[in-house]
Amino acid sequence: MDYPIWQQAAVLVMVFAVFFVAVIRPPRMAEARRFRAVMASSPGDIVLTAAGIYGRIAEAGTVDTPFLVEIADGVIVRVDQRGIAEVLTVPASDAAAPAAGVQPAA
Repeated sequence: MDYPIWQQAAVLVMVFAVFFVAVIRPPRMAEARRFRAVMASSPGDIVLTAAGIYGRIAEAGTVDTPFLVEIADGVIVRVDQRGIAEVLTVPASDAAAPAAGVQPAA
């Protein structure tokens, strides 16, 4: 039984759309969130490097300049923005506003 070409094309487009939404989009969104968090970080924020080292940002960098991260007293390393895996400190603007549906502690 042969199906018309437009039905075959529609199925192929739907398969690609599901593949894109399920496989390609989530990692891209996670990387965009990580990049925004790293670029919004400021000195004093605690970060986790891609190597698994925790540290505190001593001097914020940009896309082109490295961040200076203090990993121990007096030990400062240069880390590229791609080398910061996660910003662990919650920015003050996010800490001030409670999440939807969450009641502040009494």
